[in-house]
Amino acid sequence: MRYIGLTGRSGTGKSVVAQCASELGIPCIDCDALYRFMTGKPTAFLNAIAGRFGSQAAENGELNRAYLRNIVFTDPEAKRDLDRLTGAYMGEYLEALSSSLSGVPYVLLDAPTLFQTGLRDICASVVCCISPDDACLRRIQKRDGITEAEARLRLNSQLPDSFYREQDVIILENSGTESSFRKEAKKLLRRLTASEDGRG
Repeated sequence: MRYIGLTGRSGTGKSVVAQCASELGIPCIDCDALYRFMTGKPTAFLNAIAGRFGSQAAENGELNRAYLRNIVFTDPEAKRDLDRLTGAYMGEYLEALSSSLSGVPYVLLDAPTLFQTGLRDICASVVCCISPDDACLRRIQKRDGITEAEARLRLNSQLPDSFYREQDVIILENSGTESSFRKEAKKLLRRLTASEDGRG
């Protein structure tokens, strides 16, 4: 089984690519959903977060998201520490999941912080979605019901498109219609899953 990493900034269309993968019969692991599972009950990961960011980060046996968000969106060092913790503990969960995926040739790993957490190292290839800032901001606001200022703060806390363009990744531009983006995403996924090493 080989992982195809899917990453990029918020609002660039990763969820659309994940939907396309599902339509093509490619299993997808949503790392955001896995993160919520890992922090929605008392776990070693939640204890590690509380140890680094204080007991307020874990109230009533689950993650205090608002508290932690206010810290990591304004403190780059705190964000790096959270990413390192996330990568270490999420890697353990993914190892456990791999046994249930035996016989599956490819799995899409939808991970917005793929590089920051070190999960890039387990991927045979990586697809990065890129989209103009104004489009990202509109999608984030519509999806999460937040202000433009809040959406911009979130976007600015993430790795810029220029970072991904310098990496060994496949860039998937999302600057046209959703229909054309879906078409290109499916074309790319078919090519990647048809190759022997998942690199196309």
